[in-house]
Amino acid sequence: MIRRRDDLFTVSSVFNEFILEKRTKGVTERYITDLSSCLNMFLEEVDLEESSDIKAITKAKILEWTSFLQKKDISVESINNYLRNLRTFVNWCIKNDYLPYFQVQMVKGQQERIKFYTEEEIEKLLKKPSSRCSFTEYRTWVIVAFCLATGARASTIVNIKKEDINLKESYVIYRHLKNKSSAMIPLSPSISKILSEYLRTWELDDYIFCDIHVNQATVSAIRNALNNYCTKRQV
Repeated sequence: MIRRRDDLFTVSSVFNEFILEKRTKGVTERYITDLSSCLNMFLEEVDLEESSDIKAITKAKILEWTSFLQKKDISVESINNYLRNLRTFVNWCIKNDYLPYFQVQMVKGQQERIKFYTEEEIEKLLKKPSSRCSFTEYRTWVIVAFCLATGARASTIVNIKKEDINLKESYVIYRHLKNKSSAMIPLSPSISKILSEYLRTWELDDYIFCDIHVNQATVSAIRNALNNYCTKRQV
């Protein structure tokens, strides 16, 4: 595509075009939000504006931002996540002739080891709450057991409906996976028993892991509930 040399393509106008294309390809709004937040963080730290010429985004500016991130108390994994998000936009700009070719380099360093729960901690998390507990605590206990049994993500959990679970044949259907596909996941006898009792104990309308108003829970609400649950159980 031939462009006039004196045309000014701003960061904002180019990013909007980029997002429009991403939406036509069916990416999630959360993904778009992550990209937007990353770009805004980058612009702020390197003294650029949304109204700046897109060509102001240079390899030197990205290296400047990388250096800034490295001086903060941020893990190597987090820094590289930021850089990957920004690289997605930069590579698109290069492909569409908004920027000259250059590479966004990841940083190297000591990778954090994945932290695993000990057997003692898992026992604490899986201990059934008392019959007098709140709905939130009981639901969170079921979520913990469900996560350990199936490896489900929070974004998957909040979308599971009663119709997606077949306890007779012991399986659950995930209809909202990250790649927009669906999957049938087998359920062990232990988690099937927990789900069966959960459904008998509480009157649920549609979503299995709903909020106290029987509405679909948000991912942030589930994460907060899990944090509170772990804190209460000293894990």
